[in-house]
Amino acid sequence: MEIKKSKTYEVIDIINWNQSRELNINPKYQRNPVWDSTAKSFLIDTILRDYPMPPLFFRQIFYLKERKTKREVIDGQQRTRAILGYYNNEFPVLKKHNEEFGGLYFKDLPPDDQERFLKYNVFVDTISEKDDSIIYDIFARVNSNAANVNKQEIRNAKFWGDFKTAVYTTASLVREDFIHYGTFTSKGFSRMQDMEFISSIFILAISGCTTESPAQIDKYYKEYDSNFSDVEIAKKNILDAFKFIESISIFVDDIFVFKNKNYMYDLIGYYFVSQKVIKIDSYFDFEIPNADNIADKLNNLNYVLDDIKKRSFDRSTVDAKILEYERNHKVHSNSKESREARILFLLDYINKK
Repeated sequence: MEIKKSKTYEVIDIINWNQSRELNINPKYQRNPVWDSTAKSFLIDTILRDYPMPPLFFRQIFYLKERKTKREVIDGQQRTRAILGYYNNEFPVLKKHNEEFGGLYFKDLPPDDQERFLKYNVFVDTISEKDDSIIYDIFARVNSNAANVNKQEIRNAKFWGDFKTAVYTTASLVREDFIHYGTFTSKGFSRMQDMEFISSIFILAISGCTTESPAQIDKYYKEYDSNFSDVEIAKKNILDAFKFIESISIFVDDIFVFKNKNYMYDLIGYYFVSQKVIKIDSYFDFEIPNADNIADKLNNLNYVLDDIKKRSFDRSTVDAKILEYERNHKVHSNSKESREARILFLLDYINKK
């Protein structure tokens, strides 16, 4: 007998189940609620933007004597509580998550937006099984998946404040660029590799080149979780850097080595130093070429780097500085020294007449 079925419901269905006492949010195997108002607001903003959220897992049992179907939350307790809490006007959406609806409780939303919220589609996997031991096993297996999540997915679950919000909103604005350049695969997007990269770019905009490790990224998420006062400045600098890449990439041949995230980091670093967003001690000002000249220089560099990667080039004929630049992408590529050396190379290569 099939015990698992998948179906799409609307938020109003979950609310109605709760009001008719057909939904048990806190069965005996569930944990206590842990989400704060920031995490709840982030989820509601997801719904108001009509973005997808992960499926909920419910146990669904039909009780013959009562002629009624009842449901228990196996996975998704925090999301379910947030949906019900917002509907019951327990908390507002925070302004840092949504400028339009910031500070508004459900009762304050315009009627059309209330309807959009109530009709938002929620994907639900339902388990029809009366045996508690099987449900315990399913619950344990669902939650054991945490062992397979990567560092960025853990940050996504752990942090809900200003830094995470800045990363999310910025990544959403440049995602089309990543898709256009082929920087990340579909699987990469699903595993939040673009979010982690944008995290690195925020750190670059705030602190300049640093030696990066998962612990160091975590430190910024924690430090700027409750107060990221310069968020708009950092965000503007990052978006301007992507506009710069776009302005030159239209001139560059299809062989665009800088679509790779580590090379793109260098190019954004080049822009930041050129625009005095960050400093590198050994850098001396050059006259910045126009987009056409920059594109010509990068086009030439692209061909050389591509040939080096294909090993179809006589290395003895390649400029030693280019070989060193390529080597710095292979050895300690996330170190401060390697990153600064690569950015300095681009400054010298592109800006030198």
